[in-house]
Amino acid sequence: MKKAITKSKIEFKGNFAVNPDYAQDRTGNYELRDKIASKWEYSHKDGAGCGNVNHQFYFDTSKQKFIFSDDRLYNDDSFIPMYRLMSPALLLYRLIATFFGNPVCGDNYKSIWDYNIIHKHSGKLLNFSEHKGAIGFWLPESSYTELHFQFKTDLIELMTYLASNECAHPYDNLVAGSVA
Repeated sequence: MKKAITKSKIEFKGNFAVNPDYAQDRTGNYELRDKIASKWEYSHKDGAGCGNVNHQFYFDTSKQKFIFSDDRLYNDDSFIPMYRLMSPALLLYRLIATFFGNPVCGDNYKSIWDYNIIHKHSGKLLNFSEHKGAIGFWLPESSYTELHFQFKTDLIELMTYLASNECAHPYDNLVAGSVA
């Protein structure tokens, strides 16, 4: 018998808030994906900005919806910040399954991939990335209060879809992140 490939045990020690089951019901929703894609599109443009708005964005577990807040809610178990929402691998996988574009990859010290989409209504570029092992999005604005209402509404709708069991893989209503 061969020895294990790692020196330490592989153990389950916790999980992200969005962690699809290995196999689950086929609830991928193509109509919802197409609705999202009618408001956003993949972009080759290079993203830039700060993560301030990302740090004002939470999932409220009591209301079961995403919110923006000026309050620092990181240590409140009722609110899930972006970095605890899902793994960078799952977010990237779901972005690709939704928009069918390529990430920009490179050794950027704190980040290895970016994925850019444009909000069609406003023309605003939204940059998703992995940053120090956590997910986030980047915008030029330093506060969500500077964002147009429609952009905020559409961003909440996008993130709700990406975090849901309706985020569809192209195969047979499969949920992106589970196995057929």
